[in-house]
Amino acid sequence: MFVYLAIALVIAFVVWFRKEPRSIWPGVLFTFSFFATIAAIVLAVATAFSLIAAPLVTLFVVVWMAVLASAPLVLGGFLVINMFIVWRKEGRSAAALTSGFIGAALFAYTGVFYFSVLSSLTDRQLSDVEVYFVAAFPTVVYIGLAFVCFIVYTVFYEWYFTRFGERPDAVIVLGAQVRDRDNLTPLLRSRVDHGIKVAEKAIEKGKDTILVFSGGQGPDEPCPESEAMARYAIAQGVDPSRVIVEDRSRTTEENLKFSAELLQGREDVPDNPWIAVASSDYHAFRGALMMRKAGLRGFATGARTARYFWPSAKVREFVAIVVDHKWPVLAVLGLSILAGIIMSDFSTPA
Repeated sequence: MFVYLAIALVIAFVVWFRKEPRSIWPGVLFTFSFFATIAAIVLAVATAFSLIAAPLVTLFVVVWMAVLASAPLVLGGFLVINMFIVWRKEGRSAAALTSGFIGAALFAYTGVFYFSVLSSLTDRQLSDVEVYFVAAFPTVVYIGLAFVCFIVYTVFYEWYFTRFGERPDAVIVLGAQVRDRDNLTPLLRSRVDHGIKVAEKAIEKGKDTILVFSGGQGPDEPCPESEAMARYAIAQGVDPSRVIVEDRSRTTEENLKFSAELLQGREDVPDNPWIAVASSDYHAFRGALMMRKAGLRGFATGARTARYFWPSAKVREFVAIVVDHKWPVLAVLGLSILAGIIMSDFSTPA
């Protein structure tokens, strides 16, 4: 059963990924095909060696319950880790404490839920609080699974296009805060270095690739981010004739819009160019979603960032993507709440 499900999910993922990888839905298919494949292997091994003397349907239910239970724990783990990272790097704060509290609550919730479910099998009547816990299970699992899908697919997306992305006609490097016009921050320098690397690989393959450095000047910055990036890139040996400076943007959406406008009409750039957006690894997938929304062809790729920064950055990116897709998220959330109400009815004795 799991084998056929895994094959169907893998095929669906491959078809959708080839058609449009810059979407949250291939991520859902990728994650569930991954889980289904693991479950199929577990069931095959258990059946072959007679490790579990239980009906296949029972195994099916047990495995999927384990998968569902792991989802809130992944999110909870990220939130707790984020709290300790922020405390160590930035000191204790209310935001960090809230992150840790929510993470710990997810662990506690999962434990209470499964205790309630298992104890109910002994005909013990559930308390009102336990019934509420059962009712909340679909919603908690939905949030946890959404986060797992986000983590698994974005890591895959970043890995795939960093290594196998088609050579671009132009590379748009997204800006970040500038504190010193002559010395880029490590994060911004990594983005520029990554953009240069992507462009150089394309040039080696015969492309006449252009580098667009995109970023305006904030009120606390000594110069436009794009100017600082371009100055650094030229100092690294980049041909100035391949450099375009876009210095009006204030957001990622404006980065893409204004950069695309500068590319239009250039003789050395095709009419409908294939573009690579260079950002940080944690932000690459959201940049890809924005590319699709802006109607740009291509992919986003990310420069590696400090590992201590990655968990908290991923949590923020997840929240941002949820806000960007609030209506489908709210629709599924409503269905999960309805499922919880139905579960609570079954959990309440007549």
